[in-house]
Amino acid sequence: MNIKRIGLLTFFLLFLIPISAFAEIVSTPEPHDYRNGLLDDPYIIKKNTLPKETYDNDLTTFTSREDMLKDILEIEFIHPVNINGIYLYAYSSVSHNFITIYYFEDDEVKEYKYTGKKTIKEYITLDYKNVFKIELDSRKALYEIDFFGSYNKNDEIPTIPENVENVEYQTTENSISLNYDLPDEFDHIEIDVNGQTYETTENSYTISDLDDDTTYNITIKTVLNEIKSDGITIEAKTKEKEEPPPEKPEDLQNVTDLEIETTYDRVDLSWKNPNTKYYDYTKIYRKDLESKRTTFNIFSAKTVYADGYDPIFETNGTYFADLSIEPEQEYEYKLTTVYENLESSGVTVKTATPKPPIVEIDGKLPFTVEDLLKSGNGLFYLTAPFLLLALAFLLVPRLRELMINSFRSPVTTNGNYTRIEREQRIPRQPREQRQPRLYMREQREPRQPRTPREFR
Repeated sequence: MNIKRIGLLTFFLLFLIPISAFAEIVSTPEPHDYRNGLLDDPYIIKKNTLPKETYDNDLTTFTSREDMLKDILEIEFIHPVNINGIYLYAYSSVSHNFITIYYFEDDEVKEYKYTGKKTIKEYITLDYKNVFKIELDSRKALYEIDFFGSYNKNDEIPTIPENVENVEYQTTENSISLNYDLPDEFDHIEIDVNGQTYETTENSYTISDLDDDTTYNITIKTVLNEIKSDGITIEAKTKEKEEPPPEKPEDLQNVTDLEIETTYDRVDLSWKNPNTKYYDYTKIYRKDLESKRTTFNIFSAKTVYADGYDPIFETNGTYFADLSIEPEQEYEYKLTTVYENLESSGVTVKTATPKPPIVEIDGKLPFTVEDLLKSGNGLFYLTAPFLLLALAFLLVPRLRELMINSFRSPVTTNGNYTRIEREQRIPRQPREQRQPRLYMREQREPRQPRTPREFR
């Protein structure tokens, strides 16, 4: 009796509970592994172009990198899926974005891109709801992949509007005109320009009140039943504002950022040319001012209208070195711009050259190692005779005494060698005092003449 009552109560409870309460299906319980994923559920898959080896629950089978590069692989679901994670076992020599998940958020289609490491074999935790499509652009050898999460069989994927196609645009100084092909089904088109949104139902739209010479990022989305497409983004730049041609010197732009560096033998000028099409070249003038003995280096740029300058150079570059200057002299330079024989008022700068250094080394030694060796050898060549003469006066007497003493020493033989014995010196006896000599010249007889020799 009790069993029958329990059975009846259970039947009524099942009848009263809505079927939707059992509609949610979870792909696999914890812990996650590569088996029992969403790709193994035939009731959720609408389209799957992945090779069977990539989700066959066998880690030994794989699809080569060359096969994976042929096409972009797609997975479409019948119902919106809440993705909780991905199991991935893949190998490659490079890292890149290769998994793109498309999902709904606030009635907009959004993307998540996964950048895979070179080699990966792990479960990746994610949290993306209302996923309707996944794309793989893989450059990896793929061993196993599967997605895990839950879905509700009563939920349907809304119709996603297609994007506009063949977008073209034309620009002016302050506007961008768009032209495109509309999809078959749509409610309206949303155009986002740097955060500002415009709506239209036409196949063209002109965005006005823009800044000239400025780049804008424009995103065009299709809206259908409050669902927005992922959109197409383009980049467009407005044209540069046209300047009126100059009619007088004051209309021309002068050079800017004029700088000067001065030494006793040169003056270096640098500047920036005007960024305009109304410019041909820069003309450089110089004026010699009174000499100035104090060393200084000042420069200041100003606009002048005075004459008295001598033209020294013309260039469309941004640098000039004046090497025809004198030390301790003050100079003034003027730079003007020229366009079609029209010359600007110009910009000037003053400077003064310092005294030349006593020895100019310019941060380096004025001689090389070779010069030093040559100079040293030359000095030795000049002084060597005098040095040898001085040594001769010192050494010759000693050598002479040494040679004389060597001849005075007797030589005796003892066994197998010869020994020079030193003579023992006998002390000298004191000399007798000599008597002074008396010189008396004797009377010599005259010499008899010689008899000649006989001829032989």
